[in-house]
Amino acid sequence: MAAAGEAADKALGKTSKRKAPSKRNKGNLPDHLERVEELIDPESTACSCGCGEMVKVGEDRTQRLDVVPAKFRVLVTVRPKYMCRTCDGKSHAQAPAPEFLVPRGLGTNRFAVHSVVAKLCDHLPFYRQAEI
Repeated sequence: MAAAGEAADKALGKTSKRKAPSKRNKGNLPDHLERVEELIDPESTACSCGCGEMVKVGEDRTQRLDVVPAKFRVLVTVRPKYMCRTCDGKSHAQAPAPEFLVPRGLGTNRFAVHSVVAKLCDHLPFYRQAEI
């Protein structure tokens, strides 16, 4: 049925315009940027039941785009997860995530300020900032 409609449109000279998939880069920061790791440990890794120290079982990594004047870098925040071996995984600890200016955003506070200053003071539209 759809093929008949396409054939009729083609005979009348109408062309269907399909959107090309967007070429946006969502959430992947370039590998060539400098990485600075920030480790946030919980205050205590002692098990709450008193059976000893917890062991590290994993970590959460968050990458955000940061700017130092005339230099971009990636700020990596590492939050290790600790779990008690003797409690069968009932007791665990991890430091809380820091608050971000833009929740779930890729930019740090300095990056947001840099973008606003470039937009409003330097009169650079966002598409030109992206090219830079």
